[in-house]
Amino acid sequence: MSGRAVTIVVPTDASPDAVAGAIASVLEHVDLTVHSLVVVDDAGCPPPVEDRLRGLLRDRPNARYERSDRPLGILLAVNRAVVELDHSENDVLLLRGGAELTAGALDALLEVLHDGERHGIVVPRSNRGALTLPSARRAGAGELAPQDSFRIFESVREALPSSTVIPTGGDLCLLVRHDLIRTYGLFDTEFHSPRGASIDLTMRMARLGHSTVVAHRAFVLQPGPAASPSPSVAATELVAGDVDELDLDRLARSYPFLASVAEDFARFDIAAVDRFAEALHHEPGRRPSVLIDLYQLTLHYDGTARNAISFLDSLQKRAPGLDADFFVQVSESVAEFFRIERFGFPIVSVHDDPKIYDVALSLTPLTHSDAILTLNHKALRWVVLHLDIIALRSLELRSAAWARKRVVRDSLRYADHVVSISEASVADIRDFFPDLPLDAGRVTVVPQGVATARFAARPGDVTFRTLEPAVRRLVESKPYVLVMGNGFPHKQVDRALASLATQELPVISLGGHPEEASYPGVHFLPTGRLSDELLQRLIASAALLVYPSAYEGFGLPLAEAVAAGTRVLAFSSDAVDESVRALGIGGFVDFFSDFDELPALTTAAVARPRPAARDRERIRTSGEFDDRLIDLLLEQAASSVDLVQLAARWDHFVTLGEYRRDIGVAYEGLLRTHQESRTYIRLVQARRSYRLTERLISTVDPVWKLAQRMRARLRRTDEA
Repeated sequence: MSGRAVTIVVPTDASPDAVAGAIASVLEHVDLTVHSLVVVDDAGCPPPVEDRLRGLLRDRPNARYERSDRPLGILLAVNRAVVELDHSENDVLLLRGGAELTAGALDALLEVLHDGERHGIVVPRSNRGALTLPSARRAGAGELAPQDSFRIFESVREALPSSTVIPTGGDLCLLVRHDLIRTYGLFDTEFHSPRGASIDLTMRMARLGHSTVVAHRAFVLQPGPAASPSPSVAATELVAGDVDELDLDRLARSYPFLASVAEDFARFDIAAVDRFAEALHHEPGRRPSVLIDLYQLTLHYDGTARNAISFLDSLQKRAPGLDADFFVQVSESVAEFFRIERFGFPIVSVHDDPKIYDVALSLTPLTHSDAILTLNHKALRWVVLHLDIIALRSLELRSAAWARKRVVRDSLRYADHVVSISEASVADIRDFFPDLPLDAGRVTVVPQGVATARFAARPGDVTFRTLEPAVRRLVESKPYVLVMGNGFPHKQVDRALASLATQELPVISLGGHPEEASYPGVHFLPTGRLSDELLQRLIASAALLVYPSAYEGFGLPLAEAVAAGTRVLAFSSDAVDESVRALGIGGFVDFFSDFDELPALTTAAVARPRPAARDRERIRTSGEFDDRLIDLLLEQAASSVDLVQLAARWDHFVTLGEYRRDIGVAYEGLLRTHQESRTYIRLVQARRSYRLTERLISTVDPVWKLAQRMRARLRRTDEA
């Protein structure tokens, strides 16, 4: 405990019960043989209330009741009590609005105040306002009573930093150095509200180099439930909560930078334990909140979308029997496109959701900085679904977004658990990131399965009826070879099509190709726009599906083809070989590694038996994959949290976000300067053009007038 004594000032500006509660907290938790207590009555308490409050102080050492002869206003009354009536050299603790001290709060405040020479004002944490703890609320959680907030505080107190310098502080509880009050005074009584005057006090001291600091291990209770605001609202609370409009105007004129620094503090200077305090607090019987992250889901019918919809379908079936609350993060356009609301889970905004979650599952690949920064801000724990790193190894793909490598690496580095779809994909990660700490305990391999979810046709989809007549007739009556891939080199579609040109069966290629004109006998169909019904029909009607890709994370299309009753001829690779074994479809998949052999192997594969119904029923389904993923999610939600790892993750991404913001601000400034320069250049050019025109007119005008006179003279001559 600090050797410094404190004078605690309690104004009677709240309800009688609230003021009595504040006084009682001081009497319970403060040693009044060392410190002193002054109750300031601005001539506003009726006699019964005054008698009640005086009775609380009776026979208490260093405790007195000061009543003004006439109403002075709360600011002047407090100034009088501190400057005129208190002749000690004590530091001053203002405790107003019914704020109640808790055990150890005064000692913690004093320790921080005298921990640094430039610490001028210290404020505590509370259950309300900008310095609320918890600073963010769990999704699905109910209202917190003051004591609930205090229990959360007690459970994380030792993990919180001891203090943090803040732009400004609350007005309900302020500990101010005595020497600052003696030299610079306390409140500017030109302000109309205690809140405005308190902000002004902290800002005046900051200009002199004396910081306002929050003591994270001190807590005061305020009447009313906890109110944990979003960063933008927290910034508003920090500088505008309960501030008179005139005071706001005055603060804005005096400190025009205050709003922006307050918002930056709320966004970038909160510690991880602070942000996730409520999720870290163990409450028996509490249902975990689980976020299903579809941030990077796009408006295309592709494998990623099919797997995501299949997972939501499986989760919808299991959710009633699970002791957890599930939420889906997805953009508004994607939610509408895939009708996500039909699954019955609350849909949360990507950017405007201030809640936190016990665990999040990134169901789509994390490849964009926005996605990973958002996940860091919302989720205490991460589970990352990893498919492949094709977009990193392929320079053609990576060139479009070079930072993708860093995002993928960070998602794997800081994930609490990584779910990979194949051992081959895990090996590929370790080869590509040899320094990545990816221990076996953080990785689970879960093979994918055939999705049972189907997409309903939407306006603009290519359906069987809208196919070109030649393709429609081919699907209805003739055997054909279906080649699956796209125009990227690793899919090897061009080599497959060139090789298949020598065999007799017609060819349909799923996925566009940049040189379609080079393959006149091939029918190209665009993936992403085909209706689900048409896609399934194309696969089921094919004599053979050729899958020439040289690089995959798993090879799920092979299983989908076999499930539709079609044999497959696939280019051999570690991931594809593994997927065939895991899915039990080896009897209906043939492999090739030499494109010169593809025509003969195609003819031979077409002649072999197609999968029978009983064979198709044994294929692993996406439901099995989804169930294992759900179980892993719930296991993570119940697991302990490594606070060191959490802090490292949080600090890493918050720093990146802060740098990114600063770069954005700098870029906007450069852009604005550039635009202003361009405007100036255009103005100069316009002035030059105007002057040139003026000169031209001044030169041409006499000639024009002479020509007009000559024309008039000729006309008169003709008339004569």
